[in-house]
Amino acid sequence: MPWRPSTVADGAPILHESSVAYAECRIVRQHDEGDHWVFVGAVEGGEVLGGAPLMYYRRTYTAWPEEKPAPEVG
Repeated sequence: MPWRPSTVADGAPILHESSVAYAECRIVRQHDEGDHWVFVGAVEGGEVLGGAPLMYYRRTYTAWPEEKPAPEVG
């Protein structure tokens, strides 16, 4: 899967050909919560790449309805 490194989030991979948008985050805090970790991040960058977003609703995935396009950004 093609990716490029983030310039603001310590080289984290950006899956630019497989995403409709992404957020580049820097870890601000991390908490050990028993059998898992919780990470708190600060968004340092990101981009809307375009395309139809995938939604998770009522325990299933579905496509964004065509009659209501995603709002324009910018």
